Amino acid sequence: MKKMTTAEKKAITQDWKEVMGTYEIYKPLHLLKRNGPLLTGIYLKPVYGEEHYVPVFHTHSLMTSFPVVSLVAPTSLLNSKGVEESISPLRHSNKFEALVECFRSQCPTAFLDTIACTTLDSIYQTTVAGRDNFPVQAMTDNILLLAWCEKSAMAHERIEHYKSILQGWPEGVTQRVGGAAGWEREVKTLMAPENLENSVAQELKKFKLSHFPDHSLVCD
Repeated sequence: MKKMTTAEKKAITQDWKEVMGTYEIYKPLHLLKRNGPLLTGIYLKPVYGEEHYVPVFHTHSLMTSFPVVSLVAPTSLLNSKGVEESISPLRHSNKFEALVECFRSQCPTAFLDTIACTTLDSIYQTTVAGRDNFPVQAMTDNILLLAWCEKSAMAHERIEHYKSILQGWPEGVTQRVGGAAGWEREVKTLMAPENLENSVAQELKKFKLSHFPDHSLVCD
C-alpha cells in the first residue's frame, strides 16, 4: 500500500464537495461551511499512514479565539463493527455513493444547509456526556452558542452543570483553564454580546474565510 497521492486527495475532496453541496474546499481533505457564528466541516481524516481516510463531521466556533480550525464534536463514519470506516482510494472509486449514503444515515446534520441551535445544542451535550478527551472546548462552544441565541437562562444553567463536571476531572486537565472557577469566569466574559460579535469577525478574518457565504444558524 502507498500514501494517497496529491492527485488522489484532490479528487477525493472534490467528490465530497460535489455531494455535500454547500461546503467550500478549505484545504485538501477538508471542507468547511459557515453557519452564522460557527463553522461546520467535513474532515477527510487520513489514517493508516495516509493510505486511507475517514469522513468526520465537526464544528468549530468562531465565538472564541483558537489558533487552528478545531475538530469539536466530531462524528466519524463507522463500519458495521462500530469503529471508524477507513476508505482507500480504490474503495472510494468503487463504493463512493454507498459510503455517502451510510454517512448521511449516520450523520444527517452534516448534510444540512441551515442548522438550528437546538440541533447543535444536542450535539454539544452528547459530546460532553461522552467525556472523550475531556471535551472542555465543546462545553465552552455550547455556552457561547446559547448566549448567541439569547438563551441566557439556559446558558447559566448549563454553566453550573458543566462546572460540576469539570470539578470531577483531574486537576492536571482543568488547570489549563484555571479550574472550574477559571473556566466560568472566562466563558462569562466571552458571552458578552459585543465580545461574541467581535470574535466572529476577527476569526473569519484570521482564517481568511470572510468570503464564505453564511448558511445561517436558526435560533429556535
